[in-house]
Amino acid sequence: MDIYFILDSSTSIWIKHYEKLPPFVQDVINRFDIGSSKTRAGALAFSVSVHNPVLRINRFSDKASLKNYITLNNFPYLTGVTNTYEAIRVVRESSDFRRNITKVIVVLTDGGSSSPGQTYLESNLARKQGFYLFVVGLGIYSDLSEWNSIADDPDRDFVFNGTNFEFTNFLKDDLARRACRLPPKPILPECQLNDFATTDLYFVSGSYSALNSAYQYATAFGDQVRGRQPSLRVNYFFQNCRVLDTSIGRVEEDCPRNIPTRQTPVYSLVSELLVEARQDRDDRFSVRQVAVIILDDAAAQSFRSSQLDELQNDGIIVILVDLTTRQSISNLRNQLRDRDDYVRPIGLEPIARNMIERTCIAINSIVDDAYVPPN
Repeated sequence: MDIYFILDSSTSIWIKHYEKLPPFVQDVINRFDIGSSKTRAGALAFSVSVHNPVLRINRFSDKASLKNYITLNNFPYLTGVTNTYEAIRVVRESSDFRRNITKVIVVLTDGGSSSPGQTYLESNLARKQGFYLFVVGLGIYSDLSEWNSIADDPDRDFVFNGTNFEFTNFLKDDLARRACRLPPKPILPECQLNDFATTDLYFVSGSYSALNSAYQYATAFGDQVRGRQPSLRVNYFFQNCRVLDTSIGRVEEDCPRNIPTRQTPVYSLVSELLVEARQDRDDRFSVRQVAVIILDDAAAQSFRSSQLDELQNDGIIVILVDLTTRQSISNLRNQLRDRDDYVRPIGLEPIARNMIERTCIAINSIVDDAYVPPN
């Protein structure tokens, strides 16, 4: 693991409180097995700008030297405004981090940065580059909303409350333990839309229990799309809402999360999709149509294999995401026109990676592959 500590040294943190931060970082580092081929750690302090020199993550390969360097002399109290985005950017742009291992950023801050929007954007860019972000919240002017925007989700696992600056052994143990348990984060691929790609994209969440995954996949895909987005129309057929002809990357705004009053069988959702897709083809001739259907155990029971044939006979490319516990729909893979459009790796992010790749290939398929209605 490579872990990097970012220390907020701005005026909003009292100097006597800031003086507790270097010892806290030392104590957390003491819980790791430090070495050039094991865990490596780095740190910086910031306020208006990042204090130089920073502790590069590859500088020390032994724990004693690393801990001895993390002192107030090397990480002084700076004062000034809180430009958190600048500190995160310095870390994520560093070329010192190893590839294919767990990368962690721990931000110790009271929140209230000078530019919350830029801080949020830099945090998201770091996540896309494979970093996990923890926040240890500090100070009497604590900004919980900013802590949550910086940290990974769920907040309960990535945000620690150190508001009273009483850094208990439990907090230190818990932070180290959570970081050590994290697997390397796959970097999701970008989806560059071809200039000629005119597409209707449909997301189907087959059950309420699959909704969280559906939101994450739709959000992940939206984050990775590049190119002529106006040519891509997105539709959501979820248990809690139906949204038609919207833009990519707006699932949380267009389809607010709420508990549906009743469960709609997935075959009914697919039937609604078929009706809408046929209408969409009348509006845009030779449009590509791609359906991402997310099925867990609850949804698989009501999914009709005949509908898979009906979708494909209508020229709709189907990406089948299998979240069932026992691969109970794996037989449907043989019905797909392209068996690679059956997605079932282990772990949430590998599924997102494969879903993005397969959906992007489908969207950018050649014009001749688009459905042409019979005369």
